Amino acid sequence: MESAAAAQQTRNAQTRHARDEYGPHRQLVMKVISHAQRHDVQHLGTQPQMRGGNRLQSLCLLGVGNGNDVELNELVTWFERVELVDIDGTAMHWARVQVPEGPRNRLHIHPTDVSGIFSCLGRSAYSGDADQLIRRAHDAEVTLPFQPCDVVVSSCMLTQLIDAAVDAVGIDALFLDDLASAIVDRHLRLLLELTADEGRAVLITDFVSSDTFPDLPDLPQHELRRAVARQLETGNFFVGMHPGTLKRRWLALAAHRRPINKIELRGPWRWQLGSRTLAVVALTAQLADMPTPK
Repeated sequence: MESAAAAQQTRNAQTRHARDEYGPHRQLVMKVISHAQRHDVQHLGTQPQMRGGNRLQSLCLLGVGNGNDVELNELVTWFERVELVDIDGTAMHWARVQVPEGPRNRLHIHPTDVSGIFSCLGRSAYSGDADQLIRRAHDAEVTLPFQPCDVVVSSCMLTQLIDAAVDAVGIDALFLDDLASAIVDRHLRLLLELTADEGRAVLITDFVSSDTFPDLPDLPQHELRRAVARQLETGNFFVGMHPGTLKRRWLALAAHRRPINKIELRGPWRWQLGSRTLAVVALTAQLADMPTPK
């Protein structure tokens, strides 16, 4: 039985040289990151804005894989440190060596399972205890050897985590919604944990595809927002991935942990990946400054 981790490594190996497919999507991801660090989105590659008189120091990329959906060569000119986090160390190493020596030293690799459950999910039916799996997903311990970052980005990672769960337990499993909710909650909390005071946490996620919305590839751009809204209203979206629900849940979780000043939604946009078209949005949370304990 192939583990979920091994399956992800296989997918990364298969897409290692498919960078061109990510081009338009990558450009939009970079604009979102640029906006998160207070760049003028029309001038990618300029020097980072200043916060409190200091240059932005750090960026964390969750689920970076091969780096196909970002421009690492650009990002190392924007930040002093770029922390790369993914379960696939081989993919991250490959992405890192594409950056010239010198700037490459700003890229730091951290092979980590941020879901806490990949090791117990395989490509066949899960036969373990459902409640235990849900608790493990919800309470996953994630330890990373760096300080909270100015900008933290999770780019289409959350759907990969939930897809692995769906593959393992089956789309008809009675506890799938609870498991998906646990995975989502832990991921949203992780974004808060990894983000510095007054920093930006960015969740970029796909939420519906042409598999169930066949008109998606051919819609005129001006009709896209209204059309995907109708799909959401009818329940046509990936398990746990309704953007409005994600936003509300993130605010609710933050109220008990790390206050969020606001969450901005960007998109939707389309991402053509092989024969599939995906609808994608970005949620950017602006974290508040935590008061100093007296």
